[in-house]
Amino acid sequence: MDKSTFRHHLSVAGWDEWHFHAFVRSDDGNIEHYWPSDDQVSMFGPEDLGGRFDSDPIAVWRATSTTLELHLIGRSGMELIDWSWPHAQVWGRTLLLGAPTVQKLPAFAVADPEVMVSGRTIHLFAPSLDGPMRHWFSESVEGGWSGQEVLSEHPASHDVRPCAVLRAPGTLDLFSVDGETSGLRRWFLDADGWRSEDLSPTPAGRKLAGRPTAVSFAPDRLDVFAVREDGVPVHWGWDGTTWFGPEQRLGGEGVLPGDLQLLSTDEKQLTLVARHADAAGQPQLLSWTLDPGQGEWRGPHGVGPCPF
Repeated sequence: MDKSTFRHHLSVAGWDEWHFHAFVRSDDGNIEHYWPSDDQVSMFGPEDLGGRFDSDPIAVWRATSTTLELHLIGRSGMELIDWSWPHAQVWGRTLLLGAPTVQKLPAFAVADPEVMVSGRTIHLFAPSLDGPMRHWFSESVEGGWSGQEVLSEHPASHDVRPCAVLRAPGTLDLFSVDGETSGLRRWFLDADGWRSEDLSPTPAGRKLAGRPTAVSFAPDRLDVFAVREDGVPVHWGWDGTTWFGPEQRLGGEGVLPGDLQLLSTDEKQLTLVARHADAAGQPQLLSWTLDPGQGEWRGPHGVGPCPF
């Protein structure tokens, strides 16, 4: 598989370190499936799954009482689509998936959706045509998808895919760019239902470009990064009680929006990966790592040229 031929994000669903399904959207929107050989020496594919998305697909697993369901979720035109396979977790045989079970959500969207799994429930988020963020959920293929739930009247940007974080079972936080202020907005679920708050009261956290990225390594901790239009990455943090930020902690600029990725490998160990344009205009991968002892970010560290 030649990764240099891909111009869209891969989505990978693995069930152990040696077995996974990989999906990519081709330039004409068709969804292709790849999988590894049993000896891990080569990749098989592409398998054309017989349909097209206008957003990069999101692959997730959902546990049932007897098996793991594989779901591939995205947007086709203005429709939100859920493809599923009930027996995709297999060993020792060809991993061709075949035709999926197709479900269409009862709504229209022009923005790319975000998906999060909590227990046996799949949650999907996307702003409405006029801006307010919406939520759907599915607890089983047989039960289908719920109707839409509007989370607040505050508009979200159609240009940015939201970012969802699961802090604890049933505890969801959602981040996106505010459609009016271009700052960071958070939606969260508590005992009183869904609520929303503006996290960019000052210009330092506004004029955001591209999708935010967030992680939680404990129920009382959130870290969020987003890139401003001037290429400066901005950080927000929450300690269970108080938000701090927006703050510029990385000392960098020229970061390209849209591909920022914050990773949590273990407690308090955070790594931020981003694309950066060098002096010749070529994209390079950079990383920063949080020093948990000092509470300081180390970097940027050059990872190497980026083929995308």
